[in-house]
Amino acid sequence: MAWEYLKFFHLCFAFIMMGGIFLSQYAIVYARKTTEPGIFATYLKMSAVGGKMSMIGLVSVSLLGVLTAWQQDLDLTATGWLNAAYGTAILALIIPFFTFARWEKQAAQLMPDALTQGQVLPEQHRLVGGPQYRGINIVMTILIVWMLVLMVFKPF
Repeated sequence: MAWEYLKFFHLCFAFIMMGGIFLSQYAIVYARKTTEPGIFATYLKMSAVGGKMSMIGLVSVSLLGVLTAWQQDLDLTATGWLNAAYGTAILALIIPFFTFARWEKQAAQLMPDALTQGQVLPEQHRLVGGPQYRGINIVMTILIVWMLVLMVFKPF
């Protein structure tokens, strides 16, 4: 019976995680389009909030998922799809910390220069809209889809 509550909160935090991802991506898409430094800074802050939401959601989903599996007497180390989920969750936690968060922080540090010039700097747009940012975004999308496949279909 307790695993049903764990599963419920597991799903609630999955929605929080997805909401954070959506908020972060929404903010960055619009940050790329603006030339107004104040609006750009607001979008960077929105993206940071979304990133924090998605990290809280991911950690909670992972912990509650392991507790749910344990409550259902699954072998936590010999179940293939669960081991793949561990690796996917770890990658999904580490990659944004060293990429998105760092690049967005660098863009935010350039805000005084952007405010002085009265427009968003090309370097800021490159940091949040360049090929590296977009490439890592694709990698993260693949990880999230892979995690959903693991949770829904349990392929191995």
